[in-house]
Amino acid sequence: MNEQLSSRSQSIRVLHVDDNPHDIALVRDALVHADLPIELHTVTSFRQFAETIANRDFDLVLTDYNILGFSGFEVIDRLQEHLGDVAVILLTGTGSEEVAIEALRRNIDDYVIKTPAHIRQLPHRIEAVLERRRLLREKEEAEAALRLSEARYREISELMSDYAYSFHILQDGGMQLDWITARSFARITGFTPEDLWARGGWTTLIHPDDMPIVQKRAQRLLSGRPDVSEFRIITKSGDIRWLRDHAHPVWDEREQRVVRIYGAARDITQQMRQRRLLDALNKAAAALTTARSLDEIFEIVRQTLRKIGYTCMVLPLDDNQERLYTRYLGFDSALLRRAEELVGMGHEDFSIAVANSGPFREVVSEDK
Repeated sequence: MNEQLSSRSQSIRVLHVDDNPHDIALVRDALVHADLPIELHTVTSFRQFAETIANRDFDLVLTDYNILGFSGFEVIDRLQEHLGDVAVILLTGTGSEEVAIEALRRNIDDYVIKTPAHIRQLPHRIEAVLERRRLLREKEEAEAALRLSEARYREISELMSDYAYSFHILQDGGMQLDWITARSFARITGFTPEDLWARGGWTTLIHPDDMPIVQKRAQRLLSGRPDVSEFRIITKSGDIRWLRDHAHPVWDEREQRVVRIYGAARDITQQMRQRRLLDALNKAAAALTTARSLDEIFEIVRQTLRKIGYTCMVLPLDDNQERLYTRYLGFDSALLRRAEELVGMGHEDFSIAVANSGPFREVVSEDK
């Protein structure tokens, strides 16, 4: 029996399974007076039940369990087998605890006892069940979209950086790792994410001198501001590497706080060493204009380069007295033992341009 209980559009398709005329009338009366657009379909025999669930779809099913010749919760099993994840409200004449527990175990949405007082609340229970279903469906869709978005983000970030990551921000401001591009992270740091978190987490990688940078960075991110920072880490093998880390916080308006941080980091060790070398050479060249002897000139260059880990010897000027030649020999610092390969100098000569006039020219002229 199919009944349209409201003229409103977008009807809620409800299947009522029962073989008790009194209970059928009780349910119908409760739904007729409800302000819900319900299309009620009632089946009272096993044949009707089998034909209906095989050929029609429903938004919600109202059913008892020991009916139509079924025993136990077999009717529920049949419904879920044919209608899939359909919403089910169990209507039962017994309020036993065992029935309620079994209903929960089978993921039944609600449980209503067949008394006039309880059945009158049925429209509200139907509305609540469908609303929970809708919210759950939206949540699952949003999570699926987020997973897809994060997958795309990881793919793009790995192309544009050395590794990418996402942190979930807890209520107390703590950070919980959602995901990280583990293979590239291990290539840079020498650690798997599991190894790193077992030894105390991300901050154990940070060079002690750069902890203030990382702490200020965390404060900026938790306040909702994006951040780009450069800092050093100490790898599993003891090497020091420089990272440039771009991070973007996700602000939740409802909670009024940052709930997630996405980031991507690039290894800039080579660029930083080359930058330090260039800075040192520029400082050495500038200092040459105040030197009063060739020995002082050579010592300035040696000491300036030595501060960044280079050992070199300084050779005299060329015939035109325009360039000061040096020969790179190696590194004093064990922490920079890989810099030779990264900087790409490899025992080659390089030179520093010097001024063609001023104190330096005077020193050269006097010493000749």
